Amino acid sequence: MATARRHSNVERSRWRTKCRQVLCNHINSTLGITLDPSQVRLHPSRDDPYRWSVSPGKEYLFEKNLSDQSLGIYKELHDGINIYFEATKAPSRRLSEPLHQEMSAKTFTPGTSADFAHREAANKTTVSFTSRINELQVQRDYASQEVHLLKSQLEAEVKLRLSLEEKLQIAYERQEQLRRELEKSVRREDHFRNTAVDYSQEIAKILPTIMSLAEKTNFTQAGFI
Repeated sequence: MATARRHSNVERSRWRTKCRQVLCNHINSTLGITLDPSQVRLHPSRDDPYRWSVSPGKEYLFEKNLSDQSLGIYKELHDGINIYFEATKAPSRRLSEPLHQEMSAKTFTPGTSADFAHREAANKTTVSFTSRINELQVQRDYASQEVHLLKSQLEAEVKLRLSLEEKLQIAYERQEQLRRELEKSVRREDHFRNTAVDYSQEIAKILPTIMSLAEKTNFTQAGFI
């Protein structure tokens, strides 16, 4: 048990050191401020030249001092730079501004939207979360336009498909109508052909009698002889 606790403490110490170093490097590279890792604080004092700009919902990362954080928080801090938070320059105090107002403006207080807005305004010269949010907003608007365009194209294709299906249905119905009319014509033709055959057969039967009568009978102007 004691060994596991010592191992946990060693791991926390190692990650705390890593956090200080990466936070220090971030401040140095982002703001051009040279600091020693030991000078990095999650709650900067009024004399510190930097502040923390935190994305909403991640304020819990800054609720405690750096030395009091848990191993999990150290890891989030280590991996969350420029994702969940970033360093910004501390706002300069006006000469006419009372000291307590300067402290209120420069002391980082996680979780308050006013401080977050103030820090964003003070960091216009650096890459900020606001610019990223705006960029994401533009991307979202573009994606929304793409979705709207695709939706319009899909609706047009559906209408075209419905129109084609309606035309095909009309063509199919017309074809069926023509087929039925053709069948009726074929039946009528068969009927007339059969009738003609019957008449021909009947005529063929009586034709010899007619011819015989014609031969036996002489016609003159006066009538029969």
